[in-house]
Amino acid sequence: MAKYSSFKYSDQKYGSSWVTSPAVTWIVQVDWDNDGTLDGANEGQYLIGCNIRRGREEYLNADGSGFEHMHAGKATLVFDNDTGRYDPRNAAGALYPNIKPGRKMQVRLLDITDNTQYVLFTGIIDNIVPKGYNDEVTMICIDYMQWLADQELTFTAELFNTTITGALNHLLTQAQYPGGRLLDDDAQPMWVFAVNKENAASVAHQVADAGLGIFWIDNVGRARYQERNHTAVGSALDQAVVRNDPRISQPWDGVYNTVDVTALRYIKLQPAIVFTLPEAVYIVNGASETIEINYEPSTEVQVKSVTGNTRADSAGTTITLTASAVSLGLTGGTITVTNNSGANGYLVDIAIRGRKYSSTEQIFNASDSTSQTTYGLRRFRLKSPFLQDRNYANGFATILKDFLKDDRESLTLQFRGYSSWQYDYDLMAFIAFTSATLGISAVTYQVLGIDHDWMNDNGQDVLTTLYLHRTLNNSTAITSSSLETAPNVPAAPQGYDDPGGDTDTNIATSAITIAVYHNGVLVGNASELDFLDG
Repeated sequence: MAKYSSFKYSDQKYGSSWVTSPAVTWIVQVDWDNDGTLDGANEGQYLIGCNIRRGREEYLNADGSGFEHMHAGKATLVFDNDTGRYDPRNAAGALYPNIKPGRKMQVRLLDITDNTQYVLFTGIIDNIVPKGYNDEVTMICIDYMQWLADQELTFTAELFNTTITGALNHLLTQAQYPGGRLLDDDAQPMWVFAVNKENAASVAHQVADAGLGIFWIDNVGRARYQERNHTAVGSALDQAVVRNDPRISQPWDGVYNTVDVTALRYIKLQPAIVFTLPEAVYIVNGASETIEINYEPSTEVQVKSVTGNTRADSAGTTITLTASAVSLGLTGGTITVTNNSGANGYLVDIAIRGRKYSSTEQIFNASDSTSQTTYGLRRFRLKSPFLQDRNYANGFATILKDFLKDDRESLTLQFRGYSSWQYDYDLMAFIAFTSATLGISAVTYQVLGIDHDWMNDNGQDVLTTLYLHRTLNNSTAITSSSLETAPNVPAAPQGYDDPGGDTDTNIATSAITIAVYHNGVLVGNASELDFLDG
């Protein structure tokens, strides 16, 4: 973030009483026995260092390629290990044999001056790194955003005619998300939700982008989604409790005055063979082989035939093979083939029949000449495979242009010694900030990032940093396109040969066409290659 200079609000006391008179108790609880409950001793009594980082510093990608996504949260905890408490090889240790990564954990803070408790981090232990022999140990903990990023998703069945929130719920269920969830009810339509070998966190962010919303993990480990028209009253915050050196962005940071929004439209082609086996596979009698299947994005896939022979070139005797454990998704999957024919032989072919997806793209553009004159041409592009309604894409181009074309200052604020403000805010909290020095009067921002850094070894002096941004809030009603209510199945024209060899059907080849709109008006069509080259 760009910085004007250091501002001097007033003389501040940075909480020196906290250093000399402990006022907070740090609580670290771990599910050491892996029974699903955070219980047992408070590991915070052994804590000698702590750093917690969650969220993101920026709202938009610096190159204008969409929204910056929430990063995985990380807590780095340093414990005194003088007794060998955290040594996984110490059979006499109080926690033996449960010192293992993967255990759920939580960091909380108790302000003993008023008995207020704050949850700062919930996640799992990722690694345990000792320093010296029974000296100290560092625990690296990650939140559930990283857990989602480690989950590779493949849907065996697509979800049709769903919504943004419906897709997120489906994703979290399929990924077996370990925390709770609290999602705004976003009814924006999504015609098809299909995923193959993608990490769940990336998919969740793309779904959120499609609705101009935000996906994140909160302090207690819940998966959260904020839709574009989410509103809340910001809690008041004045410069008097903030450190003397806030950072404020330059007027042009985050300004974009021409916006391209792409809508992806799926269509299903005529049924055809979408996969045939590239080479024969030898299978001994009584044995099984699992075959990996890959094909272009398709739906309604099924096994049409499994062909076996005693020779790889099919010139021998036909043998009967059976297929089981069929797991096929959008672009492939696996099939287990068993040979119980009584003879050794070859799997010479598997024919998979389905209906290939094709897609068209429509690009909607909106621009502001006044902003371009002031700041120069600055382009923002939004493209998500889950933004599938042209009316929404068209509306979003104007909504984003109106939001991005002018200065929307972002702030980085720091606290040291003010527990009521340091620990009370979670990610996405609304803050109405006032600063006479900066000329800001009760402007509402959201907390997109939070850092907590211990400045001493007992946790009584902590530097907290908040990254504040003005976020999109727009309640413009958009009527979904009628084209999205059912798939468009084009008739197969005469004269085309089926490329997959399915003699029952024909299929037309289909190129991707991009329709280009400016401020809602169609200005031309181009192939995807033409558009990228131009």
